[in-house]
Amino acid sequence: MSDACRLGRCSGPALLLALFLFALPVCADAPRDWLMRMADSVEGLKYDGTLVHMHGGEADILRIVHRVQDGRVTERITAMDGAGREIIRNDDEVTCILPDQMAVHTEPRDDRDRSQSPLQGRLPSIETLDEGLYTLSLAGSESVAGRAARILIVQPMDAYRYGYRLWLDDTTGMPLKTQLREVSGGVLEQLLFTEISMPARIADKDLQPSLDTTGFKQVRGMAVENGKEMPTAAWRAAKVPSGFALLTVKSKYSPGADMPTEHLVYSDGLAWVSVFIEAGVAEDPAGGLSTMGAANAYTTSRDGHLITAVGEVPVGTVELIARSTAPASP
Repeated sequence: MSDACRLGRCSGPALLLALFLFALPVCADAPRDWLMRMADSVEGLKYDGTLVHMHGGEADILRIVHRVQDGRVTERITAMDGAGREIIRNDDEVTCILPDQMAVHTEPRDDRDRSQSPLQGRLPSIETLDEGLYTLSLAGSESVAGRAARILIVQPMDAYRYGYRLWLDDTTGMPLKTQLREVSGGVLEQLLFTEISMPARIADKDLQPSLDTTGFKQVRGMAVENGKEMPTAAWRAAKVPSGFALLTVKSKYSPGADMPTEHLVYSDGLAWVSVFIEAGVAEDPAGGLSTMGAANAYTTSRDGHLITAVGEVPVGTVELIARSTAPASP
């Protein structure tokens, strides 16, 4: 090292090199990089852990065994509540085993549907995060499940959506603890690994159903339609919070119904709101606001239709969308 650098008087190429080396740790520790590491770890690591899901005053305990081998993902989620329900997920399909119903439901896996994984479906996605609607920041370190973790905050920029606080494993980026939070900071929902291991090998037997399903009713879902143009919505929300857009339009008949129920899905990339428009129902005496855990629903009526907006978003969001939903202009 030159005398100039020893004395802190770097200049020219030496100064540029020093600035570059100094900046490397900052770039590698950017909040967005941690969110990308989290996404890669949840799907790309081998892990076996006990996950506690706390919501609405209740706690569900799940065992998750996740393996990636030869590029193929396999996952088994077991409910530890005595009912023994299980989800087996692989690259091709998702199988739900329901011992209390003596049934096995199997449907094709949809890469776009993150809810098919109970852990992935509760996490913010880097692919759809709009940094014009949410800010990212780091807030120090803590220990979770005996492992050092960095704290990542996903903060909404208005009161129409919730935020996240994520405790990410220092070594792998694996989410060890996550919280869905109100803008004020109140915790609405929490996922916490009480124990987790990341072994080099997970045996095939650890990914097989733990119950014999002989004699269970087999139900197979329909194939997912990809690349199909979204049908025209007969109804639309005239007012939605900034960043929310219509993503999905569906119509289906409920058992015994003469008219189909229209289903609209709005999203800002992280938050989702479903709107159901049911024909032939003038009003609902139990309408208005209802809440279950982190989810809020608002019900109103218009032109002989019952309209319900529901999602894990603040009350003002579902009320705004439900009250502004009306027949679409020709």
